Amino acid sequence: MPCKVTILKSEIRPELCGATDYLDTVSAFYALPADKQAHYRALLGKYCYLNHKNVSSTGMDNLRPEEIEKARECAIHPLITKHPRTGQYNVYANPSHTNSILLHANHPTDEEVAAARADLQALFAHTGQFDRFGYRHEWKDHDVVI
Repeated sequence: MPCKVTILKSEIRPELCGATDYLDTVSAFYALPADKQAHYRALLGKYCYLNHKNVSSTGMDNLRPEEIEKARECAIHPLITKHPRTGQYNVYANPSHTNSILLHANHPTDEEVAAARADLQALFAHTGQFDRFGYRHEWKDHDVVI
């Protein structure tokens, strides 16, 4: 079950504080053409936390080797998920954790792999349109973002 809300709070804003960017992945999904919505809803992705990151730069230096190895494992999830209560779809895939589209063939051709990679990059490019789907919050003391 997805979280009902996510809450971030700033007590005292540091002098060199940045902003937090958000993307509306529900709006991004519904802005896709109907055929693309159906296409992406049928696909599964491989989600690999450490696949795109260098362990030493992620703040994971304090983890035991077995914890790091566990984090290297990939999970399989849909690219598009449906909220169980609202019924709304959203783009679940994201460039920092979604490594690839799960291909059903045991030995996919180079063309199939390239097409899946292009498909995933197109979804990232669509969802990442900050001017359409984004919000940047510039923090002040005692701000709460829900």
